[in-house]
Amino acid sequence: KVPAGRAAELWSIGSDGTPHSLGVLPPSQVLPIRAADRSRLAEGNTLAVSLEPPGGSPTGLPTGPVVATGKLLSA
Repeated sequence: KVPAGRAAELWSIGSDGTPHSLGVLPPSQVLPIRAADRSRLAEGNTLAVSLEPPGGSPTGLPTGPVVATGKLLSA
């Protein structure tokens, strides 16, 4: 559960180690990925969720604690 006054933001981290925002997770927990960001869902990339101010990170990088991570693997 996301604490009051915070937003869960989804990030993709590729081999360059730089987090790229995929957007703020809506309450429904379904986040449409923009076409321009779909290449960031490559096998081996890491997905991370951070807790940010409402509306997402003000800096373009995670500013709050990372509460979940996982590697993308092919099935």
